[in-house]
Amino acid sequence: FANIKLIAKVIINFIVNFVRFSSIRTLYHHYQIILCYNNSMKPLISWDALEHIHNKKNNDWYWAVGIITITAAALAFIFNNIIFGIFIIVGSFALVVHASKKPKVIHCEINDRGIIIDGILYPFLTLDSFWIDAHARPSKVIIKSHKTFMPYIVAYIDEVDPEDVRDVLLDYISETEHHEPLSQKILEMFGF
Repeated sequence: FANIKLIAKVIINFIVNFVRFSSIRTLYHHYQIILCYNNSMKPLISWDALEHIHNKKNNDWYWAVGIITITAAALAFIFNNIIFGIFIIVGSFALVVHASKKPKVIHCEINDRGIIIDGILYPFLTLDSFWIDAHARPSKVIIKSHKTFMPYIVAYIDEVDPEDVRDVLLDYISETEHHEPLSQKILEMFGF
């Protein structure tokens, strides 16, 4: 039963990630690596952490988003761009719903094949380097990937010593100083 569950998960993951790869050859190589993964592999280190830091929003934040949305949508309607006005309203609604959602606790582990974050395997063959930002609270590991549309993978480190994570990762990929992407810093500044 566990193998059927794993195969179903791989097929669903294949369909979801199909657009993330630049060629069928890369996609085939990626899924050959995932098919080698099985549930009996022992993690070298594992931990549970929040998927992101949740900033509690006050009423002023919601009012600001509402005023900006209404103003932008009104301008779009004034300039006879009705579809863009509707897009602004729907996008803002989705933004508010997503920003209000509490983060879930995800499981992270490192084994000899790669890094598994929330059930998704990132093979070491697709990773370039890593950096552990131990000064941030909570600590986080920033991993540089070879992928075009997802160049950085960020996971918070909780329950384990960041030095232990560093020691395990050094056996597989190089350590290079990375910083979070500017877009992620801007989103955190605005409370996302």
